[in-house]
Amino acid sequence: YTTLFRSDNEHVTEIAAETSAKLVTYSLDNASADYVARDISYGEVTSYTLMCRGNVVGTFTTPLLGVHNIQNCVGASALLLERGHLTVPELHDAIASFTGIKRRLEKKNTSTSV
Repeated sequence: YTTLFRSDNEHVTEIAAETSAKLVTYSLDNASADYVARDISYGEVTSYTLMCRGNVVGTFTTPLLGVHNIQNCVGASALLLERGHLTVPELHDAIASFTGIKRRLEKKNTSTSV
């Protein structure tokens, strides 16, 4: 079986070393991870380039806000692609259309500077 973990957490890395499972890593900061987000641009829409083992998977956009949501997108992408559950175009569409959970970091107003 496959174990997926965020490789920029030293405690998780120590625990992962104890398993005999296939390890798949993801990160925003650790370039040696299997899956990494690069060229992250935050704004009304967040975009990033997803890399897998040094190769470009594609450029993705999401309406989700915050670093933690990009971490979640990269982790979910790693799992879905490693398991063969989605193709890259299907993943691209899913990430672009997922608006998150209602009432969690929802945009309420974009017409003021406050």
